[in-house]
Amino acid sequence: MTDEIRRYLDKADHALIVAEDLIGQGHAPDSASKIYYAMFYAAKAKHC
Repeated sequence: MTDEIRRYLDKADHALIVAEDLIGQGHAPDSASKIYYAMFYAAKAKHC
C-alpha cells in the first residue's frame, strides 16, 4: 500500500469516527456530510 492510499484511508477512518460522534450528539445532517467525505476519501484511495 502506498503512502498516498494510506493517507486517504486514514482520512476516511477519521471522518467516520467524527460522524459517529456527531450522530451520537443528535447532529444527523453534519454526520451525513462526514459520511459522504469518508466515501469520497475511500474512492480516492481506490483510484491511486
